[in-house]
Amino acid sequence: MKNPYAAALTGFGKITSFMQEQMIPALLDSDEVSQEEQIRAMRELSQREDDAAKLRINLDAASEFELVTQLELPPRPDIYRESPVTQEIWDKFKMADGTVDPQNIHHLKMNVFRGGLNPDLRKEAWKYLLGYRAWDETNSQFEKKRSKLAKEYERLKAQWMSITEDQESRFFSYSKRKGLVGIISEKDVARTDRSISYFSGDENPNLAMLQNILMTYVMYNFDLGYVQGMSDFASPLLFVMGNEVDTFWCFVELMKKIQRNFEKDQAAIKLQMYQLRDLVMIVNPQLANYLESHQSDDMYFCFRWVLVWFKRELSFADTCKLWEVLWTGQPCPNFLLLVCVAILDAQMNTIIDNKFGLTEILKHVNDLSMHLVLDDVMTAAEAIFHQLSASQDKLPAHICEYLNLGETAT
Repeated sequence: MKNPYAAALTGFGKITSFMQEQMIPALLDSDEVSQEEQIRAMRELSQREDDAAKLRINLDAASEFELVTQLELPPRPDIYRESPVTQEIWDKFKMADGTVDPQNIHHLKMNVFRGGLNPDLRKEAWKYLLGYRAWDETNSQFEKKRSKLAKEYERLKAQWMSITEDQESRFFSYSKRKGLVGIISEKDVARTDRSISYFSGDENPNLAMLQNILMTYVMYNFDLGYVQGMSDFASPLLFVMGNEVDTFWCFVELMKKIQRNFEKDQAAIKLQMYQLRDLVMIVNPQLANYLESHQSDDMYFCFRWVLVWFKRELSFADTCKLWEVLWTGQPCPNFLLLVCVAILDAQMNTIIDNKFGLTEILKHVNDLSMHLVLDDVMTAAEAIFHQLSASQDKLPAHICEYLNLGETAT
């Protein structure tokens, strides 16, 4: 049998990569890192293009670029947000045994997409949206599964908690990484969630639970380990679920969706930056051309938005609202990128009129934190989706692929 602690070091070792030690802290902690350091990290990442050929879409440079820059899009439709889904509405979609008819799943997801959820419904609904509970799972089936997963969580947790202080004193690598989880998660929560009483105060037991969940995830996912930014995703889950078991398994499901953002090869982040650039070229060629002429078209000033899904830009309540909208997968899996496009589109005049360079663009984007009106952003993003959808017969194939145009989101 393999030693789980020795195996865990494989995952812990990834923390030493450039992405995890330099790039993420530099662009995630804008309040503690100088703009010069942020710019340096962005340029360093831009230079690490060994895998660029694998990521870039193969375009016919002449024809495709001409099409992109000359494409005239129809007017954006008027979009209106709806009221949050209530328990009463949610229950109408459920059978008595807790299952949801497959024919109703899309309709239910669209209701969540258009209005979000009432906060008191999140503990139940997030389990479905994240895939922790299957839509066709009965109440009794889920309870049996949850009981089994609770035991599995305790087994994983015991693997690292059973190491004695004496053992730890001779296990420097383990001790160092264990401390890293505690320091970084406490630091991140203190910075991003300090206004939430659930995480406030010294020696907060909820903070201890959060660290338990993150350490246990390290044991669960040896290869990935712990990377700064993960606690940004775990803390709202704990706030909503209120216990370690449900939070952990919801976190596991969420990490399946976003794990590649934290891998050391940076491929997923780079790909999303390329996709974001391509979308801006279609939606707002004037802004795209300006960014290119000012050495800013690698889009890494949006890195933080994509890495932690606007957790550092929005209030805690708005973060929860945005995430549950994104978890629906509606109207396309890459709706997060359209949210980014909508924000940049709204900031075009400020950027261009003030002749911002890369440093000023980065500062301006960072300064948008806590000043975004989420409903306005989401209506603009949805309007852009419908604008592009109405033009899909004219769009380059890769743009249609990004937005799943021609296919039905489920």
